[in-house]
Amino acid sequence: MREVRIFPRPAGARTLGGGLIAIALGLLVAGCSGAERSIDGGGAASIPRSGSRGPVSAIESRVDHVMGTTLFMPVTIEGKADAFRVGPIGAVLEDGRDVGARLVWVTARPDPTEHARWLAPAGMWAVADEPGEGEPGAIPADGQGFWAVVSRLPVDGAGQGLWVAGSLIELNWVVGGARAEAGKGLEAIAPVYPGASGSPGFDALVRPERDSPGRRWRAMLATEGLRAPDPIASLDPLDDAGGSAVEALEAMAEQQGARWATGLMRLWSDDPDVCERLRRALCAVASFESGVMAPVWRDEPRETESLLRALLDPKGTSATRVRAATLYMSDQPAGACWVIDDAGRVDAVTGRALSTMGLANLSERSTLAWAAPSSSDVSPALEPLGSRRSMVMTTASSPTSVEGVGRINAHVGRWESARTVIASPLRAAPPGLRMGPLLPGLTLSDWLRGGEPAPGRSEAAWTTAALLERMPGASGAWTAYFECRRPRGIANDADSVRLWLGPFGRPASVVRVTRDGSVRDEIRSESGASLVGEVRVTDDRWSFRVRLPAGVVQEDGVLMIGIERISTGGRRWSWPRPMTPWQVEPGRVRVDLNAWEGTGG
Repeated sequence: MREVRIFPRPAGARTLGGGLIAIALGLLVAGCSGAERSIDGGGAASIPRSGSRGPVSAIESRVDHVMGTTLFMPVTIEGKADAFRVGPIGAVLEDGRDVGARLVWVTARPDPTEHARWLAPAGMWAVADEPGEGEPGAIPADGQGFWAVVSRLPVDGAGQGLWVAGSLIELNWVVGGARAEAGKGLEAIAPVYPGASGSPGFDALVRPERDSPGRRWRAMLATEGLRAPDPIASLDPLDDAGGSAVEALEAMAEQQGARWATGLMRLWSDDPDVCERLRRALCAVASFESGVMAPVWRDEPRETESLLRALLDPKGTSATRVRAATLYMSDQPAGACWVIDDAGRVDAVTGRALSTMGLANLSERSTLAWAAPSSSDVSPALEPLGSRRSMVMTTASSPTSVEGVGRINAHVGRWESARTVIASPLRAAPPGLRMGPLLPGLTLSDWLRGGEPAPGRSEAAWTTAALLERMPGASGAWTAYFECRRPRGIANDADSVRLWLGPFGRPASVVRVTRDGSVRDEIRSESGASLVGEVRVTDDRWSFRVRLPAGVVQEDGVLMIGIERISTGGRRWSWPRPMTPWQVEPGRVRVDLNAWEGTGG
């Protein structure tokens, strides 16, 4: 079994690259399995009459084969569970020519060392391409995965169906690249944002897209451009003796890229303006603070695949292709809004807490943007916001029916949405103020929905509990107790917790405690921050109590605090808000310490 780091979509929820692979992953959920035995499709003399049905069926209702590329076709196989094995499979065109095909078994599994940062994480794919139970390349015992037929079809076989093990599978032979050879339509496959590659953080954010065989086309179109398929390319038959693990995944990626290149070139011929708008929607990239450029495309694979199938529909017309592209674009989000900081700033005149909001214009045109309390007599300040750009705004909030919670309305042109913030101070009272839960970083899908990510099952082993307390006795020092869980058996890395104290953007102190027992203030060298006792470490957690530095509590007895934890592979959690990958510091909440018995702040 050869393992390749490729993105594995969560089964049953999202697809690997569109409808073609979506149903294949449905098999992964259902546990479509099979041990290994060869399937002999026979030669020309044994071809059944047209219309007969054998054990092999294409998963997708229409199989698009772009001429000049290797066919990668997910299939289902009927029969006994132990009736099939990977390896060479009989495959002939309707004219009787043997095309030399292989049957492979594809699995996609999450990589336990990875996590979602912005795009969904790259995982581990494996292709069983050698026969033999228990041998290298054999189908794993759990049988989770899907079958696929890989073959290189001769160009002069265009229009014919493919017989696979007695089953006739119709193909939609797609001619790609013909106009490119004449120097036309190349604009459709040129890079959309060539300057994004190499910009701060972009390459790391888009890496999962590059590693996915079903989604690589989008990363390529965004920064490098797609390759026009050569319809008369020389394709040598598959080498039956050689392994095809990497070949199969590369064929999947190449086929998907060729389908998109052909579809976009057709649309460019129909309407260049619509095609250009579609390209920018498919590969939307927006600029954020600190010069970061990040992908902001809405990743809805079934919708995207439906669009592609419409562009490649053999019965489609110029009008139907333009209409499909227009409908797809009309369904894209026009704006986004997210809470960066709840109450880490204070209005110098009124003393009210101010919240920091992020707004993004995802539309094709510049517009005006603003954020303001949901009920206010004061007209908000309107700010111009360019297409696919973002901005940060600070505003007060309006009270809601929930005590301590404020409401803010955000507008990006005609797009609007409301967000709630923790506007009033939390009360610290015995036995202590629970702080949390710490939330994993925002992903693109979370960000587009404007929601907060909830720790999933994979995050349960990384939960962090925190409690703000005051020590008894004359000192009355304020302390924070932390218990940080982590999976058993992982390497001893620089797992650390940071307490951000003071205003957002102008912290008075940043206390960092690491799993190895060190503590320091990253803002002040002489701060009084120190551990109370030692860091206690077990095989599945570590815990500590840290004394807060002197001078971080305001004169009115209010503490501004935010928490950040960073661990294996750049995993990051924060409180009170999740953070974007490029965000430098967590937001803050205010904590009223006067509620504690006998405190003076």
